Amino acid sequence: MRASFLRNYTVQQENDQATLNAMIHLLNNVDIVKGVKVMANGVVEYTQYRAYYNLSTHTYYIQPYQDQNLYEVKLTEALLQETQPQSFELPQAQTSVVLN
Repeated sequence: MRASFLRNYTVQQENDQATLNAMIHLLNNVDIVKGVKVMANGVVEYTQYRAYYNLSTHTYYIQPYQDQNLYEVKLTEALLQETQPQSFELPQAQTSVVLN
């Protein structure tokens, strides 16, 4: 419900990158943080990843729980022609960009 409300009142973005950024901010509001939701059997539920897909550029974006950076896979013709599933390794810890 919250995501729907926020989406309804989000201003129209001027380009794909701005739209992606708005979507990330929108979904930040509905993340389930590890430890907040524990089931009766002891299983901890949390938002394991967030995914976005650009229908115009055929680009898939993923933002894993353990690393809030955004990773992208372009669904190229060569990738779509693969006969076997393809996998891509993601960092298993938060990464950062050093600025100095």
